[in-house]
Amino acid sequence: MKPRAIKSKAIKVRIYKKKPIVAVRTEVNHDFLKYIKVVRAWVRHKHGLSIEDFEMLCYLYSEQIFDNHQFDQYAQIFGFTQDRKREMMEKGLIIHFRKPKPGQRAIFELSYKAKSIMKQVYEMLQGEREIPKLSDIKPINNRPYHFTKRQYDRVIDRLNKDF
Repeated sequence: MKPRAIKSKAIKVRIYKKKPIVAVRTEVNHDFLKYIKVVRAWVRHKHGLSIEDFEMLCYLYSEQIFDNHQFDQYAQIFGFTQDRKREMMEKGLIIHFRKPKPGQRAIFELSYKAKSIMKQVYEMLQGEREIPKLSDIKPINNRPYHFTKRQYDRVIDRLNKDF
């Protein structure tokens, strides 16, 4: 048997010039949400609030006056804590606007302390106020100055330079 010759075909390759990709991006007028984690850490270290308590304050700050039903509607998305409102009242974050009477339900509002915390948060997010370093905050529960605070301080320095 005679071996067959292998036929090879020339492959034509065409090189196309790529069209430039045009990316259209709109400028963000208010880009303060990129700082929310740092500000939330400040609230946690300065005032000893949990993330859930801080997020509840963010919701209630815009509500101004609220009742049990409004509080419970938003509290449904958090982990189960039966006495969240009572705990927030004990911390001094929520106060009675109107105490319950026969035929009238109780109405609540944020305390002066909670309103001042939220006012500071908004000022920091909008760049009207510098974000304080976590190392400058007196530790709650005698927590020592540790690596995480140093990392946050580095980011806070960069953010304050942006403003």
